[in-house]
Amino acid sequence: SSDLVGPTWEFVDNVAVPTFGKVDKPLDQIRQFIKTDVAGKRYVKEAAGTQVTIREGVTVTADTSRDGRAIFVQVYATLADDATVDWKFPEGWFTLTKAELGAVIAGGFTYIQEQFVWEKSFVDRVDAAVDMTELKAIYDELNPVVTETPGV
Repeated sequence: SSDLVGPTWEFVDNVAVPTFGKVDKPLDQIRQFIKTDVAGKRYVKEAAGTQVTIREGVTVTADTSRDGRAIFVQVYATLADDATVDWKFPEGWFTLTKAELGAVIAGGFTYIQEQFVWEKSFVDRVDAAVDMTELKAIYDELNPVVTETPGV
């Protein structure tokens, strides 16, 4: 990535014509830009929710947003071991045991941890990149160009 510099001016027939040049940004600045980009993408993935099996044959979508997962933990912490709680998921209402609520929390945690591992893999590659070509390849992988086929 580069920044514009200039303008330099050329005077032709009493008209000033500006010309701009480009100067590459320092690699550390590019690294930070990519790290910020990947962190934002990780956060979106982190909060997207995940499928969790709460009992045999029953899978629900667990809210993995920071507020959403906090309520799971709060209820779990205050729920007696032999109590149940009615919980609404996108798939409908379910009566959950404390163990089933714990499975939702554990499944959410596993999913969220996977997103941080994904982010760290990009950050490690960014830190190891030695030149602009490598950084551009990492950025392009993180931000693939999506082309649509007309009529499809």
